[in-house]
Amino acid sequence: MNQNKQIFLKEITEKVGIKDQNANTIIKIAYDVIMERIRVEMLKKRYNASGQGAHEAEVSYLRELKFKEKQIQFCD
Repeated sequence: MNQNKQIFLKEITEKVGIKDQNANTIIKIAYDVIMERIRVEMLKKRYNASGQGAHEAEVSYLRELKFKEKQIQFCD
């Protein structure tokens, strides 16, 4: 599923571009792709974030992956 979203995101931004009418949808898809990748990386290390506090754990894990603070704030 993640790969399909990544392909779709690339195609839509290349063919249609980012416009006022689609910007929120593109951001939502990009966010979903990023968070799915974070979950995959966490699972590889045998971490599993679920339930209350899961989002905070996933966002915190971005620091482990050396994301920049601005990128972390976007995901939060």
